[in-house]
Amino acid sequence: MESPPMESVSTLIVGSGPTGLGAASRFHQHSLRGLPHDYLLVDSAAGPGGLACTDRTGEGFLFDLGGHVIFSHFRYFDELLSFACGGEGSWNTHERVSYVWMKGRFVPYPFQNNISCLDPADQIKCLTGLVEATALSAASPAKPANFDEWIDRVMGPGINDIFMRPYNFKVWAYPTSEMQCGWLGERVATADVGKAVANVINNTVQGGWGPNAVFRFPKEGGTGGIWKSVAGRCVPGERQRYGLTMVGVDLEEKVATFRDGGGGEKKIKYEQLLSTAPLDSLMNMIAPSPSPPADWSSLASSLHYSSSHIVGIGIRGVNPHDLKCWLYYPEDNCPFYRCTVFSHYAEANCPPADALLPTLRTAGGGGGSDKAEPGPYWSLMLEVSESKAHKPVDLDKVVQDCVAGCVNVSLMEPGAEIVSLYHRRLEHGYPTPHVDRDATLAEALPKLKEKGVWSRGRFGNYKYEVANQDHSCMIGVEAADNILFGAREFTLNYCSLVNERGNKYMDMGYDIEGAADVSAGSLLPPTQRAITAALDVAGVCVVRGGVHSQEELQVLDELMYGELERQKRAAAERGLHRAPWNLGEWLAEWTRQAEEEGLLQQPSLMDNDRELWAAPDLGRDAEQTRADPMHVFQFSDGVSISVGRMDMPGFLNFTAFQRPPFYNRTDLVDICNVYNAGAAAPCETITAGALWNFPGSTSALWHRDSGEGEVTGTLTVAVATRQLPPDVGWIKFQPLTHDGGEFGHLDKQTGAAPGYLEPAEVVLALDKGDMIIFGDSTKHTVTPNPTNVERGIAYMLYGLQSWDETYDWHRQDTLVSAAERALDPNWKSVPHDRYQIEGAPRRTVRGEWLHPKPSTMVCDETGEIFNVADGWGEDEIRWEWEDDENEGKGGWVAFVASE
Repeated sequence: MESPPMESVSTLIVGSGPTGLGAASRFHQHSLRGLPHDYLLVDSAAGPGGLACTDRTGEGFLFDLGGHVIFSHFRYFDELLSFACGGEGSWNTHERVSYVWMKGRFVPYPFQNNISCLDPADQIKCLTGLVEATALSAASPAKPANFDEWIDRVMGPGINDIFMRPYNFKVWAYPTSEMQCGWLGERVATADVGKAVANVINNTVQGGWGPNAVFRFPKEGGTGGIWKSVAGRCVPGERQRYGLTMVGVDLEEKVATFRDGGGGEKKIKYEQLLSTAPLDSLMNMIAPSPSPPADWSSLASSLHYSSSHIVGIGIRGVNPHDLKCWLYYPEDNCPFYRCTVFSHYAEANCPPADALLPTLRTAGGGGGSDKAEPGPYWSLMLEVSESKAHKPVDLDKVVQDCVAGCVNVSLMEPGAEIVSLYHRRLEHGYPTPHVDRDATLAEALPKLKEKGVWSRGRFGNYKYEVANQDHSCMIGVEAADNILFGAREFTLNYCSLVNERGNKYMDMGYDIEGAADVSAGSLLPPTQRAITAALDVAGVCVVRGGVHSQEELQVLDELMYGELERQKRAAAERGLHRAPWNLGEWLAEWTRQAEEEGLLQQPSLMDNDRELWAAPDLGRDAEQTRADPMHVFQFSDGVSISVGRMDMPGFLNFTAFQRPPFYNRTDLVDICNVYNAGAAAPCETITAGALWNFPGSTSALWHRDSGEGEVTGTLTVAVATRQLPPDVGWIKFQPLTHDGGEFGHLDKQTGAAPGYLEPAEVVLALDKGDMIIFGDSTKHTVTPNPTNVERGIAYMLYGLQSWDETYDWHRQDTLVSAAERALDPNWKSVPHDRYQIEGAPRRTVRGEWLHPKPSTMVCDETGEIFNVADGWGEDEIRWEWEDDENEGKGGWVAFVASE
């Protein structure tokens, strides 16, 4: 009998915790917006939640698998949970009340900020250590080698000995000397020696530190209820599969092997694997490869983790701990490092008061009773760490030891009636930020991605600093966008920046409800909805095959290349020639001729590697210039795309382009309208032309499609009208680095700067008919063109009608019209809010007319530049300077003389 065909999917998601569900819900969100994706989510458990699930005891007590509460760095995460779980009525909001129990007293959290609560001897030891730490830090410029050294330098040996070292060993089950310090961020409060001294003298306490000072918890279902709701409302049921445990991965064949509860085996073929399984476990299950293999098992062995024991205790009576949330225990009189008063979080975490339950035992070791009696009830959840290397735990005694420890630290009275006991061991509890970790991740994660595997999540990428529920969910969301669009994975790669923002990360919202029901985008055909989804995430979208027919491509091609040839002929007839660009010679020649004509001038600052059509005879009079304004016709080899644009005259001047399917093409107007959702005016074609890259180009500057400080909502549509060589010099993009983008505040004239954590630059080559659409938050340039082919791409700019009214020059001002109007004695100003030529009649025009920029400069009679605060004089030469912060990298000047 033949075996059934192997199941296959585009993206296989392994694990249904916050990361897996974040990715799956993101794929579903995109599908509702017209970008369907074939994915499947698989988990070994019977239902969703992963390490964020909640167990219910037979007596009706709920216990999470650790101290999980909801606080967030991300707007997207908040909106996702609100959609899945409901609004504020579904949540309890708590102010954190947390203490360290030590030497028989409660010290407010964080300990290092509240040493005023210690006995005098310990106060002196801690304060002395803080002073020593200040001196040590000043004398030690090198980075601390490990967590223990970091504590000594930041808090001093007193706090380290009394609290930090013993407590952290109980948490991690690893000594602090084996842990690195790069993970700390907002996880560990630092200590301020001045505040510490003041608090001791004034006998005051300090609280409110950290991102979880206020947190939410669901009123029903515990933490696990959150993720059941996400799975139920945000991911289709047919996309989820449970009860399958991954046991093998073939990276070459891209096949994952699973085992079901009955021992049966199932294989699933994938294109991309998004695994949230522990990275060490994943690497140990990779099949041997005939190609030169990575030493996966060795990499796996260099990752370290601790196991967790979750012990829950249900107690009859009234909670004696008031509003306390969780408590820390650094001493060895109890096995647990943290206790959560779990009943405080939600009433539904305990059975109702009228539930009849027998007493299993008393906290002091007394016997129980078979008689079932009513409550009320309260509960404690305890966490115990374990590691094979440093901290073994006796499974048979851990629950008994925890109960005894609760009595030792006054969490329960000896006579407290225990009605429910719970214990669950998690093999992978905490990913240890070991000193070996970063080197291992730097090797393993990229190698896996090269093989089509995204290992992500709390244990998938082993980064505890981004292992909270909000982090984990967003890592899944961003991995999904990376798979679909190549979008950056911000949370995974820039952990410190995520955690140090202070304000919530607002750049992305979860709008699945709107996209499904009321968004204008959902009314578009699937292809257009897919484009709008890609623009929303990545700022640029490639449409292979495009939307233009072969006949339309031919019309565009003839317009573009025909106009190029026409202008070449016209230039030749006027004696213009193509000459290598030499900055020094060009400046000298223009300075000489300008001085002969009595022009005051300020030359443009540009790169050297340029070619120029230049007139040897620049001394034309005004009448010649009116009749023949193309006295300077410049081709750029890649200064920026705009410099090579042939919208002077643009396509809109051609009759063939003044009607659909080129002008106001319906499908592209619809995409622009969705891109500008909520705008008062509809979109239309603003301008059109050609993007050129000529033979021999070497260098490039970046171009931006709106003015500084503007967010105009324009979309550029670029189309390859013919098949061109692959190395002809294509368009390079850097998303989100202009106005409206997250990195729009950075230097616009340079490419990606790693120090700024910018998105990567992306080069997009096109086949005939392919189309690129990008928004005005995406800056762009060209790559070198070493061929002898003149590379032209037709483009159309779509924007709001109101934009066109404000910036009428963008459609009207060709070099011809600009020169004519500038030479008209009766003409007063260009209809543009930033570029003005006013005052005396103009005699002649020199230079290039390109898009002006807001840094308006003028030149006085001495040729010195100064900023114009307000108004114009009558006898000055005026021009627009492209960017006065380019440090010589760019700039254009219009030479205009007064009578």
